[in-house]
Amino acid sequence: MQAYQHGFIKKEVNLFFAATEKLKKREPFCLVRIPGQEVELFDSFHQTPLEGAKQFVCKPWRANTTPSYYAKGDNEMQAEDCQRKPHETSYDEYKNSFDLCMTELESNRLQKVVLSRVFCTESSSPPSLIAIFQRAASKYPDALVYLLLHPDEGIWIGASPEILLKKRKSSLETVSLAGTQQAYEGNYEWGDKEKAEQAYVSDHIRSALRNLNCTIQEELGPDTIEAGKVAHLKTRFLFSSETKITELLEHLHPTPAIAGVPTDKAIQQIEKTERHERGLYTGYLGVYDSEKADIYVNLRCMQIVAKSFYLYLGGGITKDSELDKEWLETEYKAKTLLNLLNE
Repeated sequence: MQAYQHGFIKKEVNLFFAATEKLKKREPFCLVRIPGQEVELFDSFHQTPLEGAKQFVCKPWRANTTPSYYAKGDNEMQAEDCQRKPHETSYDEYKNSFDLCMTELESNRLQKVVLSRVFCTESSSPPSLIAIFQRAASKYPDALVYLLLHPDEGIWIGASPEILLKKRKSSLETVSLAGTQQAYEGNYEWGDKEKAEQAYVSDHIRSALRNLNCTIQEELGPDTIEAGKVAHLKTRFLFSSETKITELLEHLHPTPAIAGVPTDKAIQQIEKTERHERGLYTGYLGVYDSEKADIYVNLRCMQIVAKSFYLYLGGGITKDSELDKEWLETEYKAKTLLNLLNE
């Protein structure tokens, strides 16, 4: 069986079968693999958090949306057959959005804005969604890998490397991840544009933690990490806080890494400029309970409608950005997901 070939244990294979049944019945579920942990299936959907229970949280990008929650314990809620196709971004549309953002950047009304696009690929005989999940879990051990069916947002698969919040009892961690270049062997060199992007995100996190009266115990980095076909700059913030997980998430998200600087103005620019709805892309998702949390920003993800796969791709734009380099950066990021479809 294919699952065993990828190194999955019998317990996990049984979860794959259960998830397949959920897909057939159009019942909401989430299959997830946290780095270093076993695959888990959350098979009941809830609009509000369950006090003290282990659960999967899923928050869309838009600020006016509320998180959804998946827990363990089957229910028979059925999702609508979501056939709404996202708007695919042409190069000309991306160029127009880029030019509009550059006007704001050159006038110093913005220092950074994260511009995204949607790329569609179709297949007459696509691999099964469970097989894509298996490949992602095997290829990207340091990413949160998930497959979910949401009642409103439809079917999504992703492999995200960006931690938003990690908790182990009283110890907490968040990450500043920004700046992108193509991965290669050897020592990485980073330009001023990428260093500035990463500094914007780090400054935002420091400010947010101070406003929540958190104590920053240690700051590690920035270091270079690889995520599939691309590399990023990463800084880890280790801190302590008495604040609830839900409140921490509310203040940490969205970061400049997925919106821009100043964040509020950047979000307004994104809403005016992008022709597509981001949906779950650049929202957050992950697993938590009273003692432990592993919450990630939803990057490197795609939405599935019928036999079409819609990849969501983005990058930080500053006044030093060049159109074709930014477009090419999104092409590199697409390869992380396309590799899962084309094996």
